Amino acid sequence: MLYQKLARAGYHTYLGVIESGAASIGLTASGSRTPRSQTVEKAVFAAPYNAGRNSVGNSAASASIASWNEALELPSGEVAHISVVTSSCGIVSDMDEVPVQLLDGGLGTTLEDNYKVRFTEATPLWSSHLLLSDPDRDTLTACQRSFAQVPVDVLLTATYQVSEEGFRRTRTDAYPDGVPRTDIPRFLDVAVSIVEQVKYPTTKLALSIGSYGAIMTPSQEYTGQYDDNHNSIDTLYRWHADRMSLFTSVPRLGSRVDFIAFETVPRLDEILAIRRLTTPLSSQSADAAASGPLLGRLPYWISCVFPGNARALPDGSSISKAVRALLSLEHSQDPPWGIGINCTKIAELPNLVKEYERSVRLLEEEDQLRSWPTLILYPDGTDGEVYDTATKTWKMPIGLTETNHGRSWEKQLAHIVTEARERGCWRSIVVGGCCKAGPEAISNLRAQVLHHSQA
Repeated sequence: MLYQKLARAGYHTYLGVIESGAASIGLTASGSRTPRSQTVEKAVFAAPYNAGRNSVGNSAASASIASWNEALELPSGEVAHISVVTSSCGIVSDMDEVPVQLLDGGLGTTLEDNYKVRFTEATPLWSSHLLLSDPDRDTLTACQRSFAQVPVDVLLTATYQVSEEGFRRTRTDAYPDGVPRTDIPRFLDVAVSIVEQVKYPTTKLALSIGSYGAIMTPSQEYTGQYDDNHNSIDTLYRWHADRMSLFTSVPRLGSRVDFIAFETVPRLDEILAIRRLTTPLSSQSADAAASGPLLGRLPYWISCVFPGNARALPDGSSISKAVRALLSLEHSQDPPWGIGINCTKIAELPNLVKEYERSVRLLEEEDQLRSWPTLILYPDGTDGEVYDTATKTWKMPIGLTETNHGRSWEKQLAHIVTEARERGCWRSIVVGGCCKAGPEAISNLRAQVLHHSQA
């Protein structure tokens, strides 16, 4: 009811809390409490725009009491006890009102570390290779069950490196010359069936879709150095559209998964190519048009990678440009449900998240933002080690030492989530791990997030 009354009154931009008889939160407007006892439910509301962009002063808050009362339809002469607060995002939200969902961890590295699976250039599909090489899929099922039993709220499918090229380069006894395109959908169906089998009733499923760099040999999602045939928005758009069309042949996929996760995207043009997939165009290819129904029905997120210490995409694009490409309505009227950061060192995350927030606020000021999205965070489960694509090992870069300052990975990440919740910017937060984050790390992360939420 309060939301409806205040919306009718034309409130916007600033959020606050009204709670009759409650202790003040932040800056309290002058004025008396209601003469008679009146219970006013706790509500988030928007304060007048002219109160200022980044702060609300006492005089502005006092001057607004009459209009607040009118919006709330309080009896004449009665004044609600009003508390007005602002966050660094210009949005007020009780930390408890920013829900957190737990994502799983690094599937490929967990298969290597816990199940002794070996991936080489002869297995370009990585985790998806087990869909072909293991007839019963026992190993892949056990690995994904280990994450599901943490429990997690969101479970990713084993489809990150899926592509027609990857299947064509894969050799098995059943497919000595590679897997033809027509056979690919049945393996994708199995990948979804496995997570359906191991998930809990409330667990949501996300279709894992890697960047073009993830299917290259050696992989190039850390560098963004693509070949000449995949070096522009148009060529990457066509490639992604063709790859998505493989999934549209999976029976009832739109009702079996809850999200599409575009992961580890290293380039600005690739972000824009993915955004274009959600925009109906008369010039779409047949493959692009075929991917449309799936993308049109499901919320999706796009997560970027920031290797090293540079606060820029591997192609050199600034965070501001990346966030504009991710969210601006100028590129598509169907912005992602979530934007995020994955496959990145945890020590870089605090500043990256703040840069994301500043960049989203700029879009908000330009009226290029539909609404604040969900924040997706799943850094590598290491303390600075990076993956060497040549040796296929994890190494600490020269000159870099451990950065945890005595805190475990899960404590660092839970603290980052808590700080983001306290700033009150994001609609919700999804947090988990990427490479080297196994089920034990995700279980510890869950305990830490719960601990911070109850503190």
